[in-house]
Amino acid sequence: MSIVAVAIVLSFHLRKTASDMELRMAKPLGAIFWALSVSCLGVGVANYARTVNQYSRRAAIVQSGRRTHIVMAAIALSIVGACLVLLVINKLNENADE
Repeated sequence: MSIVAVAIVLSFHLRKTASDMELRMAKPLGAIFWALSVSCLGVGVANYARTVNQYSRRAAIVQSGRRTHIVMAAIALSIVGACLVLLVINKLNENADE
């Protein structure tokens, strides 16, 4: 996800240059994806630490909790939302070019 954040901030385009709207949205959208990647890393480290702690007590059951499900749902919704926003921007740019 951090690679996606960097690609968004740099406005990586293959065929044509980025529009003004895309350039204005690049840094905030990239920052959101970077924050989501850090939160995903944090949830993973917390699950790992909890599992290692339970292994030391010989009572380890590896499972994710409510916090992990909430963070992953937020990440999934953010990805879907970003895709929708970028598709709408692309459609608006196509209509403006015609």
